[in-house]
Amino acid sequence: APRLASFSQPHSPAEPPSDARVVPDFRGLDGRSAAAEATRAGFAVSIKGSGIVRTQTPAPGAPAGRREIELVMTTEEEAR
Repeated sequence: APRLASFSQPHSPAEPPSDARVVPDFRGLDGRSAAAEATRAGFAVSIKGSGIVRTQTPAPGAPAGRREIELVMTTEEEAR
């Protein structure tokens, strides 16, 4: 029997990878690491404060939609 070729569709540049359709969880990361990871994931980043990420908007797991994220930081002393 003839063998059928298997072709995979190349990833469309207009469509983000499936794991990029939701907002990652940056909480607990230091500001530099969080900003680097968010930028690598295709987000425009806004940071308020310094230290580690305490909260983020949109929330982790939310639809990525606008590709903008705000990270609110806190120092380790403030977190206690």
